[in-house]
Amino acid sequence: FLLAFLRKRGSPGRFFPAFVCTYSTLVDTMLAQRCLSSLIIYIHTQMYQVCATLFIISIE
Repeated sequence: FLLAFLRKRGSPGRFFPAFVCTYSTLVDTMLAQRCLSSLIIYIHTQMYQVCATLFIISIE
């Protein structure tokens, strides 16, 4: 079921962190908090990469 859902979504990479956080919440609140903070860091890293790319493009 999960694999079919992932295939339907088309982007397992973007969906996976959210799934891990949801799973952690069910298992342990502490794990969920740790996962949530790492997810926020992951999102920020992605944003910085996009900003850096746009900045480099604007210079050239």
